[in-house]
Parts: sequence; structure tokens; C-alpha cells
Amino acid sequence: MDALTFMTMVDHEMQEFVRGSEKAKCHTFSSLIASYLYVHFDKEVKHVRWIDHGWVVTNDFVVDYVSPFEHVQTIGDRHSEFYAYCKLDEKETNAEYYDLLALDLAKNVVDPHSPKSFMEYIKSFYFIVDERVVKSGYYK
Repeated sequence: MDALTFMTMVDHEMQEFVRGSEKAKCHTFSSLIASYLYVHFDKEVKHVRWIDHGWVVTNDFVVDYVSPFEHVQTIGDRHSEFYAYCKLDEKETNAEYYDLLALDLAKNVVDPHSPKSFMEYIKSFYFIVDERVVKSGYYK
């Protein structure tokens, strides 16, 4: 299974979790998701930051659960306008690549291709990774 297929499988449940979060933080979700995908699917995954916003990007798709597109589109493959928009922001601006702050946590997932395991990882480590993100100064 590739990373895009996997993210498509977990997309609905991720949207529900983000909507139900007290405060959806783009860099926290981006670091969690990018770390997981990097460890289990694709070593080209990046957590991108431009201005005050962060998202996940690969060579094949983008993921953004906390954006102007939330509730409309959260995943965009390389043929979508969403992907083109995010890639343009990444390339044409002073976008930064942030360290993936949950690599150690993602490595411990026993069944990484299971949507249930992914959601348990997100729910279990959200506050831990949020603390790391804040201490690292990602929310400037």
C-alpha cells in the first residue's frame, strides 16, 4: 500500500478528529502525519511551513487538515488544484521544512498499515507532539 492510498483510507476519521479537537493546530497535525508517513511509507515526506501555516507534502500528494480548504479538501494528489496550490506556495515562497518531531513515536506503531493503529497513534500522541512543536517554536 502506498502513502496516498493509506491517507485516503484514514481521511474521514482524521477530519472528524480534527473537527472535534479543542484547537486544531496545523503544525502538530503536520508533524504527526509526516512523521508517520516518513517512517512507514515514504522517506520523501516533508512538513512544510509558510507564513504561519504548516502542511504535509510528498512528491505525489499534499495533506492539510487545518487550512482554508478544510471541510472541502484535505488530500490532493499531483493532478489536483489543491496539490498545485500547495506546491506553488512551497516553491515560490520562502517556505521552510520543519523537523519531524514524532519519528520516535511513529516507529513504535505495531501495525502501521492499519487505519485503527494510525488513529490510535494520532490520538495518543497529539499532546506530546504539540508540546514538542510549541517548545521548538513552530508557532511563531
